[in-house]
Amino acid sequence: NIAGVLKTDSEPDTYAAVFGIYRGRAVAVIARLNALTVPRRLRPAHDRIKLHTAWDLIRRAYPDLAPAVLKPIEDHLCKFDVI
Repeated sequence: NIAGVLKTDSEPDTYAAVFGIYRGRAVAVIARLNALTVPRRLRPAHDRIKLHTAWDLIRRAYPDLAPAVLKPIEDHLCKFDVI
């Protein structure tokens, strides 16, 4: 539970370990999503979906996270997004 760990005063190694678990799961999910074929009728909408839009929704869901926590996540998530 990333949010739970972020609310604690854990050691840096704990944060790194939890992030490693999260990252591994995220990479697996992304790989499965990338393997899916987008149905033809959904392609126009799919092509317009941007990571920055998703990131805005995430920030609204976790409004209390510090900018120092949010910035590295945003950089990682959105670095390949084209507006």
